[in-house]
Amino acid sequence: MGKTIRESVLSLIALAVIFGTTAVFHLTQSFCINFSRGEKFMKDGRYMMSLSYLLSAASANPQKSEVFKDLAIVYNKLDRKEDSLRTLQSLEKTGMKDVELKQWLADAYYGNNSFSEAERLYRQVLTKKNTPAVKRKLAEVTLWQGKYNKAQILLTQLCNKYPSDYKSRELLADVCSWKKDYDRAIELYEQVMTYNTGDYDVLLKLADAMRYSGKDRQAIELYKKYIEKAG
Repeated sequence: MGKTIRESVLSLIALAVIFGTTAVFHLTQSFCINFSRGEKFMKDGRYMMSLSYLLSAASANPQKSEVFKDLAIVYNKLDRKEDSLRTLQSLEKTGMKDVELKQWLADAYYGNNSFSEAERLYRQVLTKKNTPAVKRKLAEVTLWQGKYNKAQILLTQLCNKYPSDYKSRELLADVCSWKKDYDRAIELYEQVMTYNTGDYDVLLKLADAMRYSGKDRQAIELYKKYIEKAG
């Protein structure tokens, strides 16, 4: 009797092991198939098809950071900013060290007007990837928080190091104008205009700066020019 019970228990254990092993195998196989197909469709630019397979892969193995990285890319391509942000936030909790991912997350925060979070991440990215584009974005999110002085320092550094970076020069002119340093703003806007004479928005900003600085005659001429060109 005891032998029969023991044999029955061993048989049940063996069946449980076989079933468990088979289940794990099928789950792993399901993950690999879905992840592979999701990546293939992503590379082919078929993002909706890719999304379906990647979501299935994430469900099968939520520990794989590679899946969430691809999901973030696909959501970004589909212009689903909130989903992309949530996916990247999940990745950040795993301690992601990928600089490109950190930059995407910073961009996602920027796109969702979470400027302080974007600033935090752009500063981290700059320690590994000190490019004019990243530094300008850091200046922008700093500026949108009303930190004019900090933004001005960053933009001045960019303009000094990259004299042909007229996007930063225009933004620096904007900062000077907002701080009511109109003479400096005029100087910078005029520099931008020599680079791009067809930028009518800068022409209008220059006219405004002229008017605010009391140079009404010059401002009127610029307004006339703006109306003529932009109209």
